[in-house]
Amino acid sequence: MSLGRRRRAGVAVVQGQEAAADAELEDKGGCGGGERWECYVENVIVEKTKWNVMMVGDGKDATIVSGGLNFVDGTPTFKTATFAVVGQGFIARDMGFHNTAGAAKHQAVALMSTADHSVFYRCTMDAYQDTLYAHSNRQFYSNGSLIDPTVGSRGRHICPDTIFYAEFQNLGPGSVTKNRVKWRGLKLNLSAAQVKKFTVGPFINGDKWIPATGVSYKSGL
Repeated sequence: MSLGRRRRAGVAVVQGQEAAADAELEDKGGCGGGERWECYVENVIVEKTKWNVMMVGDGKDATIVSGGLNFVDGTPTFKTATFAVVGQGFIARDMGFHNTAGAAKHQAVALMSTADHSVFYRCTMDAYQDTLYAHSNRQFYSNGSLIDPTVGSRGRHICPDTIFYAEFQNLGPGSVTKNRVKWRGLKLNLSAAQVKKFTVGPFINGDKWIPATGVSYKSGL
C-alpha cells in the first residue's frame, strides 16, 4: 500500500486511500506544527491476510495518519479507527495515529489492533475517547505515548466484584492506600513475584517473538 510520495521540504498531505496528491497548508486535521511533517488523512485497514507488514515513519510527531470517524456520526466504535490492524506480525515504528473527531463525538478510535504479535514502537496515539483499542491477542507497545483526555464518571459501570486492579511500588502523591475503595478485586502492594507474571516475557510470551522484530524490550521487571 502506498500512502503517497514525500516532499523534500514543507508539508506533505495525502487524502484518500492510495492517493498521491500533495498540498501546502498551515494545519489540517490536527497534524503538524512549526517544523516539517507529513500527514496522511485517511482510514487504513491492514487486513488479516496481510502478514508481517512493517511501516516506518520519520518520527511520532512527523509522520501522522489522521482521521475523524466517530460514534456520534453513525460509525460503530470498532469501525471508527483511523488505523486498524488485523494481519499478524504487524510492526509500526516512529509514527503517530490520530483521530480528530473531538470530545463531542464520543467514541473515536485512533488505533485499533486485533493482530497477534503486533508491535508499536515509538508511536503516539492521540484522540479524545477510546484512543487505543487493543482488542485482542499479543501486542507490544514501547517508548510511545497515549493521549486520551476523557476523564469522567463513565467508569462506574465497572463491577467491583470481578475486576482485578493491582498496585506495585506505587510512589508519590496519592500513593497512600488507606482511602482506596474496598473492592474485592483491588490488590494493594503486590510482591515482585506476583507482578512478574504480568511482565513482557511470561504475559505475552514476548521472548519467543519480540527479538525478531528488532525493537528493544525488557522481558521482566
